[in-house]
Amino acid sequence: RRFARIVIPFPPLEDQIWIAETWQYAYKVLQHTLDMYRSIADIKVGVAADLFKNASLSWEPKSLGECTVIGRDPSVQYSLYLTTSGKLLRTQSPLENDVIGIMPSRDLDHHFLQYSLECLKLGWYSAAGNTLVSLETALHALQIPMPTLYEQRKLVSVLQQHDDVLQKLKTEHTDLRYLIQGMMQQIFSGTLPLQEAIS
Repeated sequence: RRFARIVIPFPPLEDQIWIAETWQYAYKVLQHTLDMYRSIADIKVGVAADLFKNASLSWEPKSLGECTVIGRDPSVQYSLYLTTSGKLLRTQSPLENDVIGIMPSRDLDHHFLQYSLECLKLGWYSAAGNTLVSLETALHALQIPMPTLYEQRKLVSVLQQHDDVLQKLKTEHTDLRYLIQGMMQQIFSGTLPLQEAIS
């Protein structure tokens, strides 16, 4: 009964068609931006996998325990944090109480470490289980490729280009969503003339 009493704007049929087409066009643009974001995210995953899979023979594999400090000391500002759900964070979230901190040594770039862990995560996280104790043990034993610091930073620059594009697309998608919602609210409330919205 409440639903039946809702008052809706009732413009002429021709205007209704224009409004519906404007709505559909706007959401196609929104979907296109989302599709581009997903496509570039997939490309980044593929590029990262290729870069780490085809590791140079000169890259010495080391256990993470050898080249980082891994712990849970709340007074230490770690470079990376790992949550119980396997999510990697650059800063500790107030929503995540129990995390494992990771601090790389001087010859390990922290961005390179993050990309390495993201790339390797599927294998070690599923094998480690969901407890922090088993995750910490798995992290200590995890083998990661160790190129020179120069090579690490070159690799990071390639993947950061993808991240920059992804961040721009994410911002664009959010801005578009707010723009469309605001525009449609103004059209339906009558504060934005239809012809102005169409143009």
